[in-house]
Amino acid sequence: MGGTGGGGEAFTFEDVGGLGDLGSIFSNIFDRGGRFRQERYGPQKGEDLSAEVEVPFDLAVKGGKTVVTISRNDLCDRCRGTGAEPGSKVAKCPQCAGAGMISVSQGGFAVSRPCPRCYGRGEIVAEPCVKCSGTGQISAVKRLSITVPKGIEDGGKIRLRGLGQPGTSGGPAGDLIVRVNVAGDRFFTRKGANIYCDVKINLAQAVLGSKIRVRTMGDRKALLKIPPGTQPGTKFRLRGLGAEAGDKTGDQLVTVNVEIPKHLGAESKKLFEQLAGSLDLKH
Repeated sequence: MGGTGGGGEAFTFEDVGGLGDLGSIFSNIFDRGGRFRQERYGPQKGEDLSAEVEVPFDLAVKGGKTVVTISRNDLCDRCRGTGAEPGSKVAKCPQCAGAGMISVSQGGFAVSRPCPRCYGRGEIVAEPCVKCSGTGQISAVKRLSITVPKGIEDGGKIRLRGLGQPGTSGGPAGDLIVRVNVAGDRFFTRKGANIYCDVKINLAQAVLGSKIRVRTMGDRKALLKIPPGTQPGTKFRLRGLGAEAGDKTGDQLVTVNVEIPKHLGAESKKLFEQLAGSLDLKH
């Protein structure tokens, strides 16, 4: 790849020994020959794709399948990615001899540049594919079934290897990165691995105590004991009934709200006044 000096001998940057490390630096940049061309213009990995999907609250907690729609390029099924019309010839580029790079002499230095005739591909297509216009790829809309991991949080990302844009020159496809947006729930909320909910109890249950059934994830019911004298806003913990996040399982925290009667009949009001008097409750 080196240029030619006045004496006609091939020049390489190892000849610049008197410049200390400078000669080796220039040699590494410009004198890599075919190795440089192979790394830059050989098989290239495709670009990564990004997508978003909204999933129900319970699916994010329990995990499961969902469908994401993406737009990506696929290898053209007519030319199978070659960019050439079936039956036509793909020839080695005569200008760069299939290397994809040409060497240009500038001021005594040899500089490698992409071949202007084949645009660095190293091949010339005699008749471009009519379906992909010679690109070797076509745009397609895909519906993919993906697995949502158990316990994923809002904004969490799933990387799916090899489902991004196809590579070039036989390179591997990129990855698909899906951001998961978790929909809200009318009953549950979540912070980390813990699940939260509010339930209502009546005044008698709060004063005298009771046992109630509380909905948990998966539409199951858990028995919750309300002790006598429970105050509004009291939180109860149901251990192990939260979300699974890695090797940790959270809890379900239940906040109790006490419903106060808005209207009392005459007899009920009289009885309540008697009760208030017996308890020395001012009103």
